[in-house]
Amino acid sequence: MRVDLGRDLADSAGELLGRLRTYTVRPGTVGEMVKAASTISRDIRADNFGKLEGYWITEIG
Repeated sequence: MRVDLGRDLADSAGELLGRLRTYTVRPGTVGEMVKAASTISRDIRADNFGKLEGYWITEIG
């Protein structure tokens, strides 16, 4: 798995709106990654670094 630690998304006044991270995983392993993220890292991370809003998955590129 490759992780891009993200880029900050801000409004025109510079207020932080969120952070977008990119995870690159091998084909067929997305379910495994989401399970680990929801059971292991979620307990450690909680909402201490902002609220996780969701995952978006593309089937190409």
